[in-house]
Amino acid sequence: MCRILCKCSFFFFSENFKLFVCYNMSVYPIYENKVAAPYSLQTYIQEKEPSEGPVADTGFPGKNEVTIKWNEISKDKRNGFISNYTIFYKPEGGKELNETVNSDVLQYTLKSLQANTQYTVYIMASNRAGGTSGEPKTFKTLKFSKYFPSKASKNDKHGLNLT
Repeated sequence: MCRILCKCSFFFFSENFKLFVCYNMSVYPIYENKVAAPYSLQTYIQEKEPSEGPVADTGFPGKNEVTIKWNEISKDKRNGFISNYTIFYKPEGGKELNETVNSDVLQYTLKSLQANTQYTVYIMASNRAGGTSGEPKTFKTLKFSKYFPSKASKNDKHGLNLT
């Protein structure tokens, strides 16, 4: 039979910590006057919504899809643990749609878009306290699919099929 006795002391001086700042905290257990390996974690004393939202990069749209990319928000602007990103997109004159992805995802391909249509897109980063959106960007899907010449056909120097 094993019996564990625990006498715990914990001192926390909140006036020494700033709100909305990420801290690395470690607890070092002491067993029979010997310090054991610590248990460490990152924490916030209090969270608030991020100070800024992600900047969307639309790259090169296709006829019916576009890959949206963004960078992580810097640690000093997160004000909490980012839980997810929501990509909002809206065709000109249409209804706004959205897709939500996990916090470790930094790109997403929007599919089934309308051809030859202008869209507005922006991304919101969220934590437990709320969300903050980045600036909206616009892109236009292509009217036709990109042309890729067949290797089996005769092509001129510009890639045009001569057969």
